[in-house]
Amino acid sequence: MSRINIAFLVAFVGALVWIFLLSPNSLDRIQRGALSTFRPTIEASTELEEAIENFGDQKYTKTDLRKMLTDAELQRDKLQLEVLKLDESLEENNALRSALNYVKNAPLKLVPAQVIGRKPSTWYNTLIIDKGALDKIETDSPVIVPVGDYAGLVGKVSEVRNDNTAVIILLTDEMCQVSARIEGTADQGIIAGQRGSLKIQPNLSLPLEFAPELKDAFQAQPDLLLKYLPKIAASTKDRNIISSGAGDLFPENLLLGKVIDFKLGAIDAEAIVKPAVDFSKLKNVFVVLPEKSKEELEKEASTYRDRTKDDEKKKKRHFAFGGKKDKTRHGSGGYGKGEEVEREFAEAFKEEIELEERKMTDAEMAEREEIVKKLKPKLQSFKDKYGDDAK
Repeated sequence: MSRINIAFLVAFVGALVWIFLLSPNSLDRIQRGALSTFRPTIEASTELEEAIENFGDQKYTKTDLRKMLTDAELQRDKLQLEVLKLDESLEENNALRSALNYVKNAPLKLVPAQVIGRKPSTWYNTLIIDKGALDKIETDSPVIVPVGDYAGLVGKVSEVRNDNTAVIILLTDEMCQVSARIEGTADQGIIAGQRGSLKIQPNLSLPLEFAPELKDAFQAQPDLLLKYLPKIAASTKDRNIISSGAGDLFPENLLLGKVIDFKLGAIDAEAIVKPAVDFSKLKNVFVVLPEKSKEELEKEASTYRDRTKDDEKKKKRHFAFGGKKDKTRHGSGGYGKGEEVEREFAEAFKEEIELEERKMTDAEMAEREEIVKKLKPKLQSFKDKYGDDAK
């Protein structure tokens, strides 16, 4: 026997002797400690043993099984709904991110908007967006979406209802007419929707996954009609149609569609155009804002009119005090004979003009008469210098 075995044997015998010599209370404490230490393991093994022994003994009624199946189906539908919501949120997040990048990189001044209202009966006529007067949306503002490397024209704003909503008339409506040309040529015309084609309506209730052969029919959208083309344009089939920019309503080079057919008339030709924008499922659009709002343009026009009126008043006052039109360095419409005469009149009659432009009190009238008396010598000097034409 080796020394290690002898050592273990001696230790074991010593432990037994020590245990038997302990008092009953000490022995109980040792037993309780051991039980509390190994209790979880003992309970787990007991439950496992009972589960193995009772396996296959469970008996469920049809009612219990039906209830369990219903609960499982509800849980499945709930999980599917959560997945759909997550997919929708992800799609919306990606769309918003793309919209922000598009607005940032576009050369036009754009306002992103979401489609919040659309009726099946007017699906290809109008829609409602969530932007209005609060975002400086104005009537006739063009509406676009990105189509590849182009900006595709959706339509224009037909009505600003309030601060947060506006109505868009679509390019597929015959009332939305756009000056257009065939890309790469000088052939121009007017493009708009066709009245008969607006009878096409989307079927929003048909599950296309159960009828894939009808998918093309139900996702069809009306074509556009490009009118007033020269007959020689018939050789430009499959060319892109873009906005010409004529009329200053729609920006130039917006993509409208592609020529798919031609109709020759007695005088001109018409082209059938397939729209570049998918009007059947518009969700996010961009409204093109003008470089200057109507308020700014009206303010500039008002300022220009005021300046013109002031200039006319100054002319009239100048000629009333002896200014001559002919033989001046400024031509027949000038203010007088040279800049020196103009400065002289500006200094001499400055106070006179200011007093005439406002309602004068008696004291001001008296002051004016005093000024006129002082100016009479200068007026006489001017008459002597420039002749009898000075009044």
